[in-house]
Amino acid sequence: MVRAFLIAALSMAALSGCAASSYAGIGLAPGAADPGVQALARQAMDGDKPAQLKLGLLYEQAADGIIALEPDDPADPGRIEDIRAANEIFRIGTGSRDLEKYGGWRMLAMTRAGSLYKSAAAHSGKEGLSEAGTRLSAIEDAIFRERFVTRFNDPNDEICQDSYSYDDWRREAHFIVEGRLSYRFVRQPERSASESWVDWEKRHYEAAIDIERFVKWPDKFPKPAKLSFVGDVVEGQLVDTATGDRRGCRTWGPDGAADGERAIVVLQYRGAPVGAGGFEIVRTIKAGSGG
Repeated sequence: MVRAFLIAALSMAALSGCAASSYAGIGLAPGAADPGVQALARQAMDGDKPAQLKLGLLYEQAADGIIALEPDDPADPGRIEDIRAANEIFRIGTGSRDLEKYGGWRMLAMTRAGSLYKSAAAHSGKEGLSEAGTRLSAIEDAIFRERFVTRFNDPNDEICQDSYSYDDWRREAHFIVEGRLSYRFVRQPERSASESWVDWEKRHYEAAIDIERFVKWPDKFPKPAKLSFVGDVVEGQLVDTATGDRRGCRTWGPDGAADGERAIVVLQYRGAPVGAGGFEIVRTIKAGSGG
């Protein structure tokens, strides 16, 4: 019994030592990271909620990469120190073994920030920080949206080539619906008297879908009965009305049908919290065409 107790005690000690070797991805051994970042991590590990919040903020700042610090930057010394700490976290994090698990640095950084905000907001013997709760809500929404970022925006990408099958779309896209797709003619670009015709692809349309079936749709997203798209559509690609840039693949669309035609539509969700954002069309497939 004594021997078993000693083994258990040694095992607990080993686990404790292993756990204390790092916190939130920051090594605590001498020389493993910047001493100031290590000191903040130790405070956070000991339950200091302001330290947990600050470390979370540094991770969130570092999620987008290195922050430039110009020699003549007028920022106050505290801000400069925070930038240096965020850049140190970026340096440490981009060498982490967890990158593959999280699909890259940005998701890993946001996940760690979320965990730190959660600790700082928790009521665990100490009052939780309200700011941490607010940041936690925002970062959780950002993490959720990040999971559904697709690579379907570049019209020249392999994803937009004819060899990309319907099965490929089903595997890689997050939002696929089936329903009646309609295009409403908006305008045809102006042409000079010397031009005898205008390419069909330059005629601008607005698009809408009356959804009849959700082929693939994340549970957290509300299921609308109809989607209308802000912006003009050209050959199925969304046109940025400010820049003229196109996004999404060239795609099939009904030819002036008043009630729309049945189509399978691949969508992408962009740029806003769940329930308040917008979708873009990235591919339409005529229903029954086989892709």
